[in-house]
Amino acid sequence: MKRTSNLLVAALLLAAAARAAAQDAAPAASTTTVWTIEDVERLAIENNPDVKTALANVAAARAVIGEAASVYVPHLSADAQTMRTTLPQPSVGLTPYLGQAEPYTWGTVSFQQTLFDFGKGLEDILAARGARRAQEEQLSALRNDLVLAVQKAFYDVSLTTKLVGVAQRGVDRFKETTRDAGLLVKTGVRPPFDLTEANVDLVSARLELIKAENARDLAKVALLNLMGLRGRANFDLVDSTQTPSVTTGQMSLDHLVDEAMDLRPEIRRDAASLQAARSNLASGEVSLLPTLQAQGWTGGFEPNYPESLSRAWGIGLAASWNFFDGLYTPFRIRELSARRDAATAQLDKERLAVEQDVSNAYLNLGRAEQNRDVAEEALVFAKENLDLGQKRYAAGVGTILELLIAETSEFNAEAEELRAVYGLSTSVKALETAVNLPLENMK
Repeated sequence: MKRTSNLLVAALLLAAAARAAAQDAAPAASTTTVWTIEDVERLAIENNPDVKTALANVAAARAVIGEAASVYVPHLSADAQTMRTTLPQPSVGLTPYLGQAEPYTWGTVSFQQTLFDFGKGLEDILAARGARRAQEEQLSALRNDLVLAVQKAFYDVSLTTKLVGVAQRGVDRFKETTRDAGLLVKTGVRPPFDLTEANVDLVSARLELIKAENARDLAKVALLNLMGLRGRANFDLVDSTQTPSVTTGQMSLDHLVDEAMDLRPEIRRDAASLQAARSNLASGEVSLLPTLQAQGWTGGFEPNYPESLSRAWGIGLAASWNFFDGLYTPFRIRELSARRDAATAQLDKERLAVEQDVSNAYLNLGRAEQNRDVAEEALVFAKENLDLGQKRYAAGVGTILELLIAETSEFNAEAEELRAVYGLSTSVKALETAVNLPLENMK
């Protein structure tokens, strides 16, 4: 009976210890964040300071349109004054009121409305709209570049994480080989050299595991930096690598270049900047012409003014013509003309850059497809060679060097196959960004 109670107490103690261990482990598990590729893209866009700056620039450019359009909206102003003087206004010069040290107050409301300015205000509005479109396209281009960088970093973390698994399996395999070689050496079936050589390769495998773990940790830090996050290295990724639905054999490079010329935000940005430069030049040219305005005012003057002065108003037309401003306007026109030419050259330069981007991405994707196919074939042969080497060594007809070389070759082939698969995924994303079009729409 005593023995039974002791066993029961021991069982209860073990159960309590298990519950405590589970409770200690639960918070650690809950701190691991799991992200998909869509999650990291969203977080990067939300937190990236360059994107925030671009958003602010877009908001500022939109406000400039309102500033430019305000020239065609009536301008109202109010003035008021109270004082004690011997020359009350507006009756200066009226003999009955001169020298009267009477306090008085006056107030007026005035308005101005531009009627005709030879299109200067309209060109200013068009220039502001072009600047806004340029900022919006710059924001799109920035987002595209950021998303591509995040996608590459995402795949880099996924790849290096899997390479850690490959390295760990390599260590386990070399441990098993070392164990088998040790048994064979002890029984005299194999020379001591076999065990020594197996230990050398086991140490090398451990070094490769350390390198793989370091590469994974560095890749995680790089991804977090792009996402604008700090201190959250404990996360996992949901791998979303897929076989591309379209191959380069189904695409036309010329067609992709034409699509990119229409879709790339960098092209649209520079085209909008060129339009803004042209409108600025047109506005500068018509600034030499007069402007016609309607003006008016109404006001009151207190306290001891006759009715004709205490309530007064005025309305009329005004024309302003700054026909000579110290040659400022001619030189300003030269500047705006040069800026238009620079914007034209920038657009031509960007078209060449986009064509090169698309061509490079297309060729890299084709090479990535070939690398993937060759790497998969090499892995099949490496596995067959390893199986044959293991059988030959177990049968006593193969050497330890043959087996270790086969194991190393299989390990390297598996790592290269993973690199080729993720290289293909990265190349797909690069081509999608270069054309600004999903891969499935590139046929």
